[in-house]
Amino acid sequence: MADVSQTVGDRWALLVGIDQYLDPNFSTLKYSTNDVTVLEQVLNQLGYEVISLHTGKDDLYSPTRDNIEATLIQLCEVAQSNDLLFVHFSCHGQLVDHKPVLIAQDTRYHLVNSRSLPLSLIEQYMRNSQAKRLFLSLDACHTGVEMGRSIEDLEFIRNVYDLAEGFALIAASTAQQRARECPDKQHGVYTYYLIEGLQGAADYNQQQFVTVSGLQKYVVNKLRHWGVTQGGLIQEPTFRAEGLGDMILADYREHHPKVVSVPEHYSINEAQSQSSRGLEPSIAFMKCNFDVVYLNALGEEVSRHNQQTRLLREDLGDSYLNMILIPEGVGHIGSTVTELGRLDTEVLPYSVTVSSFFLSQYPISQAQWAVIASMPQVERDLSLNPSQFKGENRPVESMSLYDATEFCARLAALTERPYRLPTEVEWEYACRAGTTTPFHFGETITSQLANYDGSSAYGSGVTGIYRQETSPVGSFGVANPYGLYDLHGNVWEWCCGTPAADEKHLFNRQQQTGILRGGSWQNHPNSCRSASRYCCVPRNRHHSFGFRVALTLPLNF
Repeated sequence: MADVSQTVGDRWALLVGIDQYLDPNFSTLKYSTNDVTVLEQVLNQLGYEVISLHTGKDDLYSPTRDNIEATLIQLCEVAQSNDLLFVHFSCHGQLVDHKPVLIAQDTRYHLVNSRSLPLSLIEQYMRNSQAKRLFLSLDACHTGVEMGRSIEDLEFIRNVYDLAEGFALIAASTAQQRARECPDKQHGVYTYYLIEGLQGAADYNQQQFVTVSGLQKYVVNKLRHWGVTQGGLIQEPTFRAEGLGDMILADYREHHPKVVSVPEHYSINEAQSQSSRGLEPSIAFMKCNFDVVYLNALGEEVSRHNQQTRLLREDLGDSYLNMILIPEGVGHIGSTVTELGRLDTEVLPYSVTVSSFFLSQYPISQAQWAVIASMPQVERDLSLNPSQFKGENRPVESMSLYDATEFCARLAALTERPYRLPTEVEWEYACRAGTTTPFHFGETITSQLANYDGSSAYGSGVTGIYRQETSPVGSFGVANPYGLYDLHGNVWEWCCGTPAADEKHLFNRQQQTGILRGGSWQNHPNSCRSASRYCCVPRNRHHSFGFRVALTLPLNF
């Protein structure tokens, strides 16, 4: 058995994307920023701590030569022995004195010898790190590498995954070839297939992880097929690997929400579950598929992927409740001082550790509310039909924090499971699902993906529709990377009235103040950001106030 003390520790990533160059002698690229934006989302989901330098970011994170070099040195110093360091470039490259270099945003054409980034220097910094697992990915022209250890070398690809260590490099093309962009995919072609592979397409043996050799095989095969469809274009990725074992780059054994000891189907004992209406709630553990969409800063869709997760379905008799498992992990909450629309009530960027819990896939609907509101009272009366905008599949609205808390108490009494409202940290952690952008969709939002006042745009995005009412839950057909719907807009969502002990220092919350998150159908996009908070008197009701429910682990069956 492998010594677990030697398996992968932390995962670090540096992503560099450069579309525009200060020197006009270097042509503008179209999709490098898209490349690293989407790749950042994917790696965040896989447990990486990601630093992204790309065109359009502020000075500290702009992809200048000094910033790239300083950030790489810093990451190499931070990474420890058992860590994995993942470095990716989407930018121009060229040969200088027959040696490949990468062109930084501020590289001058006539000073390319001194102001570019030699591939050998990048590799040297990585090798000087204590990290035993190093992966370098290059979507740049003329950065092909001389083949070292072959990918077919049995010593390299032997089945030692968790203990594998070494240095691996994949370049988008040979030193004589161009690395191409594809308007249809709005990515560099190589990076597009790299992302697909990391998301699981390169898991050829269905082992729930993607290795270096699997990723290389997938990218090569896809690029060859793409070349045929483009009339015989040739772009052949090159590969070099040193070390033993086949390093794991994407490990779904750890980061997919699947480690829960819940049977495939479970029904509660009838004697324990009988309610005054004779309902017998049951719970089932099942798979579900959903689409995840990412936008660029202009509101253009740059990526759409279908993903799968598992959920608990609570049968309520006349309705049911889907609960998504939110995996344990470290996430970032809050907003930077430069984030458009930020208010002083929002916390500055902060790293939090969150234990696994379940969160309802959608805001609570009017059909679900009607079932639970008819259950015996716990502490207070509930209206059976409080909503202004009627419809069984619309979110229930017009309730106070006290009403939402009473709903959870009745649901918990019916099911004998600890249903409650999410805390603020849980809500934002689940909403972001590893993202650090203002919305889980990316840098902006559109009214094609969410229900808010689309008469105003966010940032460089576009204006759209103002519906002036709620919409059925899940009706936009897109979720965040955890499989949750309607987190931006539709209805504000109440969070737990009392902050958790480890949250009290994060948020400025006055006594007897309730908090809602996510924005609503009547709010401008600023209020619908992941970090946005709305402070309100707990007893207040409004036709934009809704909620979703959380479920604490471990479950009692």
